[in-house]
Amino acid sequence: MRLQGHPKEPVIAVGNSLTSHPDGVQIQDAVAQLGQGSIPDRQHERLGRSDVVLVELRRIWLRELCALAEGRALKQWAQPDLISTVYRT
Repeated sequence: MRLQGHPKEPVIAVGNSLTSHPDGVQIQDAVAQLGQGSIPDRQHERLGRSDVVLVELRRIWLRELCALAEGRALKQWAQPDLISTVYRT
């Protein structure tokens, strides 16, 4: 629904939805990014044995971000066929 009588008529969101707002996607993206807060300093973080997956994910992220920054090809990820993996037909 648009208000009338103003050259830049604001869009009124119906309910809690921003889908009718012309900048709805950008607004939702900004809220998601700002809601995450600042990046914590992990330099002195003490990780244990149970954090091995976290460490590996960070290594993968760092590797891929360095490749992206240097213009190298990124790893081509593929999702395995979960049904054949679980049920081994």
